[in-house]
Amino acid sequence: MEINRDTKLMELLERYPWLKEEAMKMSDKARMIDTPIGRMFLKKATIADLCRKAGIPEDEAIARLTELIEAYE
Repeated sequence: MEINRDTKLMELLERYPWLKEEAMKMSDKARMIDTPIGRMFLKKATIADLCRKAGIPEDEAIARLTELIEAYE
């Protein structure tokens, strides 16, 4: 799966459920995805949305997620 700024978070998490924990480790602000409001946010959010909310540079987040997925497979 190619990951880019427009990748939907729910699609990514449906395919790789363990990524939720890894995403929350990227930033303290990313932990919001494990709250009731965060779960609602996940339904429509993209990588770009998460990066904006968590204050993570998009290129770093995409590189890290890609690296984790490649190591898993």
